[in-house]
Amino acid sequence: MAKPKTHPHAGGTSHPSGGGTPETENGGSASRPRHSTTVSAPEHVAAGQDTIEGSANGGRPNIGGTPALSGSTGGTDSSTGRPKIDDSELAHDAIHGDVSTDPGEAVFWSGRTQTGSDPDTFEYAGPDTAMQMARDRDMTTLEGLIEERKLQMPDWDKDNPAIVESWTRISERYAAGVSGEVHVILGEQVRPGAVWETEFKTLMKNPNISSITAIDLMTGRERSLYSRGP
Repeated sequence: MAKPKTHPHAGGTSHPSGGGTPETENGGSASRPRHSTTVSAPEHVAAGQDTIEGSANGGRPNIGGTPALSGSTGGTDSSTGRPKIDDSELAHDAIHGDVSTDPGEAVFWSGRTQTGSDPDTFEYAGPDTAMQMARDRDMTTLEGLIEERKLQMPDWDKDNPAIVESWTRISERYAAGVSGEVHVILGEQVRPGAVWETEFKTLMKNPNISSITAIDLMTGRERSLYSRGP
């Protein structure tokens, strides 16, 4: 999936990684990241990294069960560029599970930040970290909803198209249903092809959101990625 470079909308230019100049930043200017994500060429994860967002379980947790999903596909979907997979091959809750939220409640997450001087040591914006940061703000993440509502989603497997599509589909539905101010917990480096790219594209088409605010994974500082304007 191609990474969008800029998104011209009312209220300024936005980007899923938050590259470029933010519209606002609470608490003053944060120190420059050790390795900044840029608009045109966000950094890839370390060579050999084969887990989404780098967390031990592949970034997307198994909550509520492991549906048996085949890896079969039926070619490519021309509208999305993703493998064409029949809905019967996907996790049931990816299509039908309740992922609705109250206005201003939704939080997304993506990326990693280098910690210390070791170039191979990172803090990841994984599901557990994001869920805790969201709950500290009386908000929730997709994984929080899956846990609370006992939805069944499979362990992440990047080599199984049905599992990848199941997580992509439920993420799209989550993003399409949110409203009000939306938050995303971001590390400095966002992996190309991350689920956040799909979520961001869906958010930009969602007429019910008023803004997207990034929360720095390490500092908790906030900055605006997008504002719909008056």
